[in-house]
Amino acid sequence: MKYSACLVALFIVCTIPIAHATRPYLVEALQIEKILKQPEGQIDLARTKLLIDKIVDPSTDIEATLGRLDTIVARIRKDVPMMATSQAVGCRVAG
Repeated sequence: MKYSACLVALFIVCTIPIAHATRPYLVEALQIEKILKQPEGQIDLARTKLLIDKIVDPSTDIEATLGRLDTIVARIRKDVPMMATSQAVGCRVAG
């Protein structure tokens, strides 16, 4: 997984000329750079992905999307007991 953070950093460096401070995505690029300096286990993958999305599409609403994800997770946690097995929740694994 160490290489995944390096690949994301390489993508950012190669596609975002940070030297041009007038670019509207500079804030997001700096936030991603700060995130990638964290230990890998502490990186918020959803927020990082949405920051990259915002660079591609400035209309991306990061906080609203994270809120929707939190709602989905809360519903799943409510409906599926912790430590449930796939058999307990009626899931089939394709083989």
